[in-house]
Amino acid sequence: MSDTVVFDQLEKAKLIVNKIAPGHRADLSCMLMASAIAGQLGLTMRNIRIGALYWPEKFKDDPHLSMRGGWGCEGYSDGRLWLADLTVDEEGGFSGHTWLEPETDTVIDLMHDNEHSAREIYNSDFKLVAHYIPRRGLERAVKNFWRREMLTAIKQGAQHE
Repeated sequence: MSDTVVFDQLEKAKLIVNKIAPGHRADLSCMLMASAIAGQLGLTMRNIRIGALYWPEKFKDDPHLSMRGGWGCEGYSDGRLWLADLTVDEEGGFSGHTWLEPETDTVIDLMHDNEHSAREIYNSDFKLVAHYIPRRGLERAVKNFWRREMLTAIKQGAQHE
């Protein structure tokens, strides 16, 4: 995908999220952004994954995320990664991240400039630098809470193709 196409998809997704959930910041509503992008790509709810995103280098500009290692991570050190609880609060908030998988283990995460990768991303020295970690319990909880809005975002995303 070209940078222009990705930018257009992100902008369309933000418009959709702002329309269906005006009280939420689109840049922090990854479950709705991913849903709108899924619709634009012809994907469905079953292609949406929710879990943790470990990518400490990606978040150098955000000390809180960098310290934890990423979205849905509580912290990491000495080769260990601690993941956040699998809970959704009364307002639908959760500690995690949402991405698309058009095929098993194939990730699209336009919110983090990832147009296509495996769940595990390695650098040129074969060191793990990023990992998308599915968490089925969190995925079920988030999809149950946000189902109506996510389906609406998918439908509206498909109309913006």
